[in-house]
Amino acid sequence: MLALLVSVDAHECRPGPALQRAPSLKIGVSPTELARPFDLRRIVRELIKARPRVLVDFEDDSGQTPFQARLASLQRNPDIEDVDARQDRKREIQRNKLIDKDEILSYMREYIGTFSRADAVKALYKVGGERVHEFDLSGLPRPIIDPDYLKGLQKVLWFEGLLKYVALPRLVFEADEGQGVMESNADGSAGQGQGNKILTVYASHLQLAEGSRCQLGLEGDRHRRRGAISFDQVIEECLNGLNVRIWNWFKADLCSDVILKSAKNARDLTLYSPGNNAVLKGWSSPEGLAKLEGLERVHIRVQEGLESPKRLEANVTAFKDALGKLRPDVKCTWEPHRPDSNYNAVFTNRNGENQPQVRPIPSVSKWAKAMGDFAEFLGSARPDPSVRPIKIAVIDDGIDMTLAHFANKIQVGESFYSLTGEMSGRRGAYFVPSGPHGTLMAKAICSVCPKVMFYIAQLEILPGPHGQRSFTAESAIEAIKWAVVQGVDIISMGWSINTSVKIPALHEALQAVEHARIIMFCASIDEGAKASDNAYPARASTSCMKIGACTVDGDKLSWVSEENSKFLLPGDAPISAAGDKDQWSPHRHLLAGSSVATARAAGLAAALLYCDRLIGAPRAKIFLPQSTNFTFQMGPGRGIRNHKEVDLLRSNDKITETFSGLSSGSNHKFPQLWQHLPDIQNLEWDSRAHPTDTNETKPTLDAFMRHLRTLRVGGGEELVQSSSTA
Repeated sequence: MLALLVSVDAHECRPGPALQRAPSLKIGVSPTELARPFDLRRIVRELIKARPRVLVDFEDDSGQTPFQARLASLQRNPDIEDVDARQDRKREIQRNKLIDKDEILSYMREYIGTFSRADAVKALYKVGGERVHEFDLSGLPRPIIDPDYLKGLQKVLWFEGLLKYVALPRLVFEADEGQGVMESNADGSAGQGQGNKILTVYASHLQLAEGSRCQLGLEGDRHRRRGAISFDQVIEECLNGLNVRIWNWFKADLCSDVILKSAKNARDLTLYSPGNNAVLKGWSSPEGLAKLEGLERVHIRVQEGLESPKRLEANVTAFKDALGKLRPDVKCTWEPHRPDSNYNAVFTNRNGENQPQVRPIPSVSKWAKAMGDFAEFLGSARPDPSVRPIKIAVIDDGIDMTLAHFANKIQVGESFYSLTGEMSGRRGAYFVPSGPHGTLMAKAICSVCPKVMFYIAQLEILPGPHGQRSFTAESAIEAIKWAVVQGVDIISMGWSINTSVKIPALHEALQAVEHARIIMFCASIDEGAKASDNAYPARASTSCMKIGACTVDGDKLSWVSEENSKFLLPGDAPISAAGDKDQWSPHRHLLAGSSVATARAAGLAAALLYCDRLIGAPRAKIFLPQSTNFTFQMGPGRGIRNHKEVDLLRSNDKITETFSGLSSGSNHKFPQLWQHLPDIQNLEWDSRAHPTDTNETKPTLDAFMRHLRTLRVGGGEELVQSSSTA
């Protein structure tokens, strides 16, 4: 079966003797038909319908699913990694065209679109090569949006050629500077000239990127205030050229002509009605929804209160009967829909009330200058391509990936935020952050080590007392597992869960982190020096380093428990979003505390790992246990290998020893990097343009890293001298 799915032979092929002798396979094809030349495409479709899990659970010897294997076999160079293909937009467009052209691949992808997100990702992509196949902007923290934000998303997101669904909120677009926001008139129509501006922005938004199509679903907000886009012409123009299959646009009494023009291939409709009998009759007329040839289901959400319950039920029943006579193959359902479940709540602000703590920015310190010089040197380095950036998982509230700081620095992301209400059963989008925290954490890491590649995991938020926010343990467990499977070098979590309840699943996930030798940092709880600290994740694993905040001079901040903090790093020098277009608020955000210190610790660890890669330091060969249950739920191709090579410095023990060595002379908890760094202001690392200068720099950097190794003890690993530092 797997061979048939992957086969790239011509349209016709003959079954082998064993298959000819086989009894009926119960897939809609008789043995007589199998004995003749048959259409491979039809057989594949029947096989998939009979055993859909084959697309997810079956893998070849190289760990490729049927979709991945067939795509690789059709590409000119089957050795090209899927993750590398994403780095070239032209190659990405060619990939999408290849899939569209091949009927089997195209059918596979469309069928996979009906799976859950986790299964669809596993079936379609190799680890690290994931693309966006659900474009959901619900949950943007404020209703006013800069068009440049949408354009920025188009530049940095890698879209699958076929999107499972697109969910668009009611947004107010900021016009050019000095023009304010685009607003509509009181009757819901746009002001003169404004409609075209809104249309242009949203049409660009929906078209997403060249080579991508929304072929499975579309959802939109029906509100018509302040430049929202619910009027019919805009809907038709926006959807022109898209192949929408699932329709759920939150607009009452939508004319069926709009759907016929905008989504002629729709198979699933969710419509909104106040019970208006004239509109219902229009929907069920021969010129209405019955003309949609591929229609399979119509679901009507009827607003209560405008008609008596008896008349409402009679009108809907008449609609179902009339449509049923014209299209008995279409399933019709309906349910009451109360106005108090406002459509506006579907696309709601998930941000908590608590704003980041603002503190004055202190003058430049020894620590800040040393780290600034170090980061500048690393950022200017131009090494051989084999020297790869450090992979860091930021497990937080998402990221605004349109900011210039993150250009070419975000590999992939996933959201573990479960949506509720109208969007129940779906997850959010990691590129639609629920607040500024995760974005500022990533920025803090970049400020210490620019040579990073981010893996973003968005957590589910729980509102707390006094406007504070926390995260659900379930989403944290999923995010940690995901980071392990992605093969990151460092996990940075600028938060903790303070609870007396034991969470066994979190213990298991953290054990996998330790076995994979991933460096892990989390934040101190910042609830006072004497506060009881039962916080996860550090509570579940001694190898997870809890970081507390101190001043730039190393003095512990008053709300931090030094006893419960493994190390102290500056957290009173806030991270600012100033200078960037801020998607959360017109005011600049400043963030201070142990979460900032945690991000800086992750950045420092990444900088040291990258130095080891620059000088080609020996690597350690580690063996991973096969007993981690969740590893193999995603299949051997996406799980952890039983052995791998990692940076010698890549372990919590060795980073702990290194940080402790750098901290000697203080309270042994504040790394004083400036006391150990060489004079790097005049050093240069450019392997291609300036190889002579690079050869002169290498001994200096090598001596620095050898010095750090003398600050720590340990060993016993099998070393591997390798030029590859992927």
